[in-house]
Amino acid sequence: MPKFLLMLLLIAAAAPAQNAVPAQDADEWSPFRKTGLFDGKSALWIAPNMAKETVGEFSSRLLDGTRQGDAKAMATLGRIFYVRGDTERAGEWLGKAAEAGHAGAQFDLGAMCAQGVGRAPDLVEAYKWFWLATWEHVPGADALLLEVSKKLTGAQVVEGVRRAAKFQDSHKGAAAR
Repeated sequence: MPKFLLMLLLIAAAAPAQNAVPAQDADEWSPFRKTGLFDGKSALWIAPNMAKETVGEFSSRLLDGTRQGDAKAMATLGRIFYVRGDTERAGEWLGKAAEAGHAGAQFDLGAMCAQGVGRAPDLVEAYKWFWLATWEHVPGADALLLEVSKKLTGAQVVEGVRRAAKFQDSHKGAAAR
C-alpha cells in the first residue's frame, strides 16, 4: 500500500511538469508578460503566440511588418521602445503608426504629447491625437480629451480640432484604398 501511494504521489508531481513552458521560453517572454502588452484579445496589438513563437521569430515578423508599412507593427514597435525606456524611438514609431491611422498609436502619442514624454508638452497636439482616437472609439480617449480640454483656451481647442480635421481630410482616401 505505501508503494502505491508513493507512486501516485510521484505521478501527480510529474504531471504539471509535462505541461510547463520550458524555462528558457518563460525567461525570454517574462519582461513582456509583466507589461500586459501582448493581450491576445486586443485589436490594437500584434500578439505573439508565446507557446509557439520565440522572441526572435516575433521580432523578425514585427520588423517585416514595419518595413511593409503595417501600422499595427509600427505601433507595437513604438510601445516596446516605450517600455524599454527609449522614448525618442517610441515617439518616432508611434508617430509613424499614428500618421498611418492606427487609433491606439494616436491615443498613445496624445498621451506622450500631453505628458511631455520625450518632448516638450504640447496640449494642442495632444488634443488633436485624442480627438482622432475618440473618433475611432479607443477606450479612455474621450476622458483624456476632456481632461486636456480643461487645460486649454477656447482658441487652443479650436486649433486642436482644426489639426484633427486636417488630418482626417488628408487621410480620407487612404482608408478607401
